[in-house]
Amino acid sequence: MKTRQSERVIPIHPELVKLGFLDYVQDIQYAQGDDAWLFPLIAPETKGVKAWSKWFGRYIRSIGITDPAKVFHSFRHNFKDALRAAGVGQEVHDALTGHSTRGEVSREYGTKNMAGRFGWPQLASAVGRITYSGLELSALTAKRG
Repeated sequence: MKTRQSERVIPIHPELVKLGFLDYVQDIQYAQGDDAWLFPLIAPETKGVKAWSKWFGRYIRSIGITDPAKVFHSFRHNFKDALRAAGVGQEVHDALTGHSTRGEVSREYGTKNMAGRFGWPQLASAVGRITYSGLELSALTAKRG
């Protein structure tokens, strides 16, 4: 999160749950407290997301991805595209990414409380419908640290 204003609540994809992501979250909380940053290496008091984004850019270039449009922020666009491909409606995927459509006042009502507005079942269902063709996760295993 770059700022507290960018804070939002997102359901965890079922594949991440199977891979042990919630165990990782619990381990971080146990080791560093409930207010710990989930990814401490990119917390604001470090060089943070800006340094991570630069590292990522250098990394993808080093593995042969040379399209200048492919950057760290591309993950956000990819997520939006995956929601569209899964048939998730505009309002729900805007809720999940924290976007609102300017100019349509009725669509901006309730944008601060998307979980309350849409409900966890609908948001979780939307995230659970996301798939990425060709993504192979079978080599990953849940690892309890």
